[in-house]
Amino acid sequence: ENNVLEYLIPLKQARRREDDISIVTAGMRVSLERSATDDDGSTVVRVKYAKFAFGGMAATTVPAPKTCAFLTGKVFSEELFDSARRVLMEDLPLGEDPPGGQAEYRRALAGSFLKKTYLKIALALSEEGASLSSVVVPPAEARSGAADFLTSPKPSVKGTQTYPAPKYVPGWEKDHESLAAMNANPTASGQPARHASGPYHCTGEAVYVDDIPLREDALHAAYICAAKTHCRVTSVDVTPATAMEGVLAVLTAKDMFPGTNSFGPIVHDEKLFYDEEVPYVNAPLGVAVATSHELALKAARAVVVTYEDLPGPAVICIEDAIDAGSFYESTRHVIETTDTADLFTSDPDGAVVVEGEYKIGGQEHFYLECQTSLAVPTEANSGMEVFSSSQANHKVQSTAAQAAGLPMNKVICRVKRMGGGFGGKETRCWPMGAAAAFAARKTGRPVRLSLERGVDMSISGGRHAFLGKYKASAYMKDGVATLGAFDVAMFSNGGGGGDL
Repeated sequence: ENNVLEYLIPLKQARRREDDISIVTAGMRVSLERSATDDDGSTVVRVKYAKFAFGGMAATTVPAPKTCAFLTGKVFSEELFDSARRVLMEDLPLGEDPPGGQAEYRRALAGSFLKKTYLKIALALSEEGASLSSVVVPPAEARSGAADFLTSPKPSVKGTQTYPAPKYVPGWEKDHESLAAMNANPTASGQPARHASGPYHCTGEAVYVDDIPLREDALHAAYICAAKTHCRVTSVDVTPATAMEGVLAVLTAKDMFPGTNSFGPIVHDEKLFYDEEVPYVNAPLGVAVATSHELALKAARAVVVTYEDLPGPAVICIEDAIDAGSFYESTRHVIETTDTADLFTSDPDGAVVVEGEYKIGGQEHFYLECQTSLAVPTEANSGMEVFSSSQANHKVQSTAAQAAGLPMNKVICRVKRMGGGFGGKETRCWPMGAAAAFAARKTGRPVRLSLERGVDMSISGGRHAFLGKYKASAYMKDGVATLGAFDVAMFSNGGGGGDL
């Protein structure tokens, strides 16, 4: 129909343009119809019907029926869409603390999508040259509201790498060619060098630990993880797992070689497999070894573990540790520049004193390649070759040898490349290498242990969170704000074991 105008508008808001999860999305379909029903007989446009659907406002995509009904049949105008925003809040009753948070922001985004829809349609009508009394062309300062990165042209992105030319001073290096001759016949010095693995990364041919072809008799391992903390393991029933076809072994602390279950990158206060007190949620209690990765995961989940709660409150966060007096005393540091008793008494009159606290959250290293190790027994199971995604190969070698009950000179560790590490594979790669080596020694067959992302993030640690409690004073001296005294106590969340 010539009098009907159809508009279909996709909308999305995320924290960045590329590769990010949406905060709120919407699909907006509006059908308009021209009619000559204004008082002066001029042509106006009415909303024939509207269909809206929103993502990010509930567990699944939700429509906005009340808003669509409110718009239908009315004259298309900015005032109409402004009024519809209030109705939209009835369609999208987001609670005060929804999953993902940001309730007020998400409600505001959903309402702004209605405004953006109006601006896009109004600008489209004006560009088509439609003469409609109900449609006011948006002013110049409001037109940017119609833009969005889904439909806007993507800006050009490029980078340039330059290297300085070799320095040459005439007369100082008489035995060398002139600068012009050197540049005419360039050498590696001063020239861009291609990354050795660059072509393989670009084509997907780069081989990581998970890509190494396995022998036909190779096995896969998966961690049996503790479901809770601040408790003691009282029993581990592996029967449901070992009864599964294709499960070769379920290994726990009782299966380890005598005297080998004491580990740690700095102090030996960790275990490869915990069998008594559980220091943190998802702490490894053992591994299930099977013919496939999926079966190993299924077997690990089938193991039945019973626990006994420990007395007293659990120490979960920094504040809990302060209240319980739970500290790694060897890491305590004190820096003093004066007697703390006189720290604030020497401030002049009129000094301003403030005190409070601040928090710095911890960080997950979030490397692209999760922690992965492949252990291959050598001839007659007399040694071990371990392929690991590691930033500290010697730690993997020493712990793999210990867990497998072998001397270090019988264990060879190899690192071809890593899919990111950022420090997260410096001291936290050893448990996977040691567990894979132990399982391979026990079964006499190659074993690969490749962590799922959730398990990786829960057991591999991260950058520590901090809490600071401070008191500071300042005063004016010769017209300049001067720091008088500063006293701060810094607390770091050291986690369930001594580490960097």
